[in-house]
Amino acid sequence: WRKQSVPYIFDGYVGVETNLTIEPGVVLKFNSYGRIVFGYGASCTINAIGTSAEPIVFTSSNLTPAAGSWNGIEVRSNTNSNSRFEYCHFNYAGKGGNYYSSALYVDNHNGLVVKNCAFNNSAGWGMFLYCSSLSAESLSNTFTNCALGNIYSE
Repeated sequence: WRKQSVPYIFDGYVGVETNLTIEPGVVLKFNSYGRIVFGYGASCTINAIGTSAEPIVFTSSNLTPAAGSWNGIEVRSNTNSNSRFEYCHFNYAGKGGNYYSSALYVDNHNGLVVKNCAFNNSAGWGMFLYCSSLSAESLSNTFTNCALGNIYSE
């Protein structure tokens, strides 16, 4: 998805089952039930690689956002292990109040790179790793005001 002068707006569930690159500086805003699920039913690779000057921002569409304003991003088992989130900001996610509520939920996946990302104001976890592990390259992430904690691994 290319950088635009306006944000991408998501109103509900979006499944991505193809290779996707998100350009630096892209802003994605989510309404209350918004979420993106990568690799649920078919193989895909996600490359969301921002820069320190132009991070990729996943956030609420609410004019006065609060923790839990939208669901979050999910990476499922059919997502290829060379997928990456770098210099991404995950803001105001974690809706749902479930034990796995988080800004970034990773399910049955090993090798995802999450590097130089910021997890801010999640009503749940910053990241929830279910039967999953991140790549050793996953460094320098920051967590601010994640209600249940920074990273949970089960």
